[in-house]
Amino acid sequence: MSQLIKVTFKSTSGEETTAFATLHKDDTVELPKRMAVRVTTAVDAGEGYALVAHQRGSSVPLVHMEDAVYRLDTEHATGDGWLSRLADALTNPTKDQMQAYGRYYHTLSAACSVGCAGYVAGVQSINATVVINAACLLLGAAVLFALGAVLAKGEKDVWTICSWFCLVFGRVRHVGSTQCRSPAHARGSRPQRLRQSLLRSRFVGSPLEGTSGCVFSFFLPHGRRPVGTSPHQRSIPMDQIYGAGLASYPAGVLLRASVYSTNLRAAISLVCADDEMPYGVLSVNLPDAALADDEILVSADWNLPQDLKAALLATGKFVPTGRWNQVGMGRGEVWRILDADLLSQIAAARVVASRGRPARRMAAIA
Repeated sequence: MSQLIKVTFKSTSGEETTAFATLHKDDTVELPKRMAVRVTTAVDAGEGYALVAHQRGSSVPLVHMEDAVYRLDTEHATGDGWLSRLADALTNPTKDQMQAYGRYYHTLSAACSVGCAGYVAGVQSINATVVINAACLLLGAAVLFALGAVLAKGEKDVWTICSWFCLVFGRVRHVGSTQCRSPAHARGSRPQRLRQSLLRSRFVGSPLEGTSGCVFSFFLPHGRRPVGTSPHQRSIPMDQIYGAGLASYPAGVLLRASVYSTNLRAAISLVCADDEMPYGVLSVNLPDAALADDEILVSADWNLPQDLKAALLATGKFVPTGRWNQVGMGRGEVWRILDADLLSQIAAARVVASRGRPARRMAAIA
C-alpha cells in the first residue's frame, strides 16, 4: 500500500514548489505530473535544482531513477536535533508559535489574578506584607497580560514588546504613528500631524458638499445611496469615539431600517460601510415615549454627537419635532421620518414582524 510524502522542489531561478508525492514500499517516490514538468523544464533550461522529501522531521534527498520515479537517499538525510529545534522555537518562533505564547501568557495572567484573589481572601489580617504580596501578583498579571497581547499579534518586534512592558510600569507612554499619548493631549497642538493623516472622504452633490467626515448612505433593496457627509472640522480629534467606532471611520456608515420586536416601533441602526459590522444606533426604544408610526426617539448626545445628527438632518430625510424624552443621563430628540423609501422599509418590517408574533388567546368565560 502506497503512502503520501511531502516533497519540495527548488531551482536556481528562485522557484520553490511543495507538493505531495506517492511513496511506495520499496522507498521509491513517484512525483506528480506538475512537479515532474517543473523538473523537466529546469533541466531543459540548464538550471540547477534540488528535490527533497520530508520524512519524520528530516530532509531526505531524492535520487533520480527513471521518468518521474525517484529513490529516497536516506544515507544523506539531514535534520535538526531536538535541542536545535527547541532553541529555534525560542529564538526564532513562527507567527503561530508567538500567538500560542501569547495565549499561554494570558493563561498565566489569569492564574495570577485568581491567585491574588484567593490569597487576599485567605488571610486573617491585612498588613504590609499582605499588601506587597497582593500587589506583586497583580503586577505580574498586568505584565503577563500586556506581553500576551503583544505576542498574540504575531509580530516579531522586540521594541514593541519592550514599549508595552514599560507602559505597564508607567515609565514611558507608548506613542505610535497613529496614536496620541492621552485623550487630553489629543486636543493640543502636538498631535496635529496625526490628525492630518486621517482619511477624509467627500461626496459631491450632497447638501454638505465640501465638508469632511463620514459618508452616510441608505441601504435599500436596489443598492446604497449616499445622502451626505458629517460636517467635521478640518482637524478631527482622535479621542472622540462615536458609538462602536471612530467618527472619522474612512469607509463611512450605512443606515439600516427595522422595527423593535416589543412594540413594532421604527428602529434605525448604523453599520460600517465596508464590512457591515455594527457601528452605532440612531434610535432607541423607550416604551413610555409617545411616538407616532413615522417618528423615532434619537439617541442621546453622549452616544450620537450633534455633528452627526446635523449631517442626517441636512439630508432632508428627517425633521425634528421639537419634542424630547429623557434617555439615561441625557435627552433624546424626537424626529419624524420624511423619506418614502425608508418609511416603506419600516412598514414592510412591521408586516413581517406582526405575522411572526403569536396571537393572543381569549380567556373562556364561564
